[in-house]
Amino acid sequence: MKIHAFLASLILIFFVGCQSPSSVSSNYMALENIKYVTEFPETFVLHNKKVPDVDIIGLNGFAIKDSILILNTSNRNGLWSIYSLPHYTYFGRFLKRGEGPLEFMQGPIVKTNAKIFKEGDQLLAYLYDFQKGRLLKFDISESISSKESHLTIVNDDLPPFLFNFKMIDSSSYFIKEISNSNTQQIRSIQLR
Repeated sequence: MKIHAFLASLILIFFVGCQSPSSVSSNYMALENIKYVTEFPETFVLHNKKVPDVDIIGLNGFAIKDSILILNTSNRNGLWSIYSLPHYTYFGRFLKRGEGPLEFMQGPIVKTNAKIFKEGDQLLAYLYDFQKGRLLKFDISESISSKESHLTIVNDDLPPFLFNFKMIDSSSYFIKEISNSNTQQIRSIQLR
């Protein structure tokens, strides 16, 4: 009798522990068609290099949007220098460093703290001010025309020193902040 009870419990454990293949595949991601790229399908050789006719000391980064070249600089009276392409026509320096209402404690980095986009014929940028916790709209086209920075505050109620800030579109953005004694990251999507 003890052997029958032992065998019955062993069979029961065996059937309880088994899973069908469909339930396993629903829990785990299976990659059936793996393809490896061993070489690039096309290659290009660059000839006749041209050194840009731009003389900037303290260049921190750059961005190109349409025919506009935006250079991040360390010049406190012009954190962004703007040129046209392909002839490098100089349009001016914009965005000042300082503690004034439309000044930056540290310049917005064109690649990480700015979203540059076209709206109609206007070239615009949303800039996150890291130290003051605000979002500004920079009208690049109007600034080029008037030779003065055209900035407006869009939101001055953002947390300062965000770990990450990305514009999704003109009315929403993704933020990541550190809290709880620097042990937790809080991610959220903010709507204007």
